[in-house]
Amino acid sequence: MFNNIFDYTDKLIKIIKPKKLLYLAVDGVAPRAKMNQQRSRRFRAAQEAMEKISKEQELLYEWESKGLQVPPSSARGFDSNVITPGTIFMQKLSKALQVTIFINFSFIFLIDYSMITCGRG
Repeated sequence: MFNNIFDYTDKLIKIIKPKKLLYLAVDGVAPRAKMNQQRSRRFRAAQEAMEKISKEQELLYEWESKGLQVPPSSARGFDSNVITPGTIFMQKLSKALQVTIFINFSFIFLIDYSMITCGRG
């Protein structure tokens, strides 16, 4: 997940081409958007779980019928609930973005406005 975020951030920086300053706000999903996201997630969760189980069963049956070795069940996917202010994920992301931008774009002065910034709220 971090690599995808870094790649996209690099892409944005290359498009914008800041000369001196980059203002970076890492704060998670906006409250209203988060409410909408949670609502849609609740409705889709059951449907997606059933589809995933069905697909896995079909593949397992197909592989077993062909005599192929069945891999262990897939690990749990990315939990988008961690994209919330104050979570360990967001703290690590903020720090990792600071380091990545410093390494790749050392000529840019970075202002990081994240949930750990003093004086917020």
